[in-house]
Amino acid sequence: MARAMGTRVGPSGSLSALHGDGDRYERHRPEETVLYRVVRSYWDSFRERVEPIGSLPRFVVREVEEYLRCGILEYGFMRVECCG
Repeated sequence: MARAMGTRVGPSGSLSALHGDGDRYERHRPEETVLYRVVRSYWDSFRERVEPIGSLPRFVVREVEEYLRCGILEYGFMRVECCG
């Protein structure tokens, strides 16, 4: 059985966030946090301002862009249930 980090399989077989209440899973909402909104607002302009000096390391760009996609439903999601 595949299980994502930070989750547990409840008695009914549904995945729950470790900090959740019982068997109910509640999606994290990163787009509602101050940090997410600040990074989203300034990321493109920051990259444009850095370009004349030199490019950012690829891993920095990858990590920030993955952070901006993480938890946002328009980029996909996965639901897993235990059937056995």
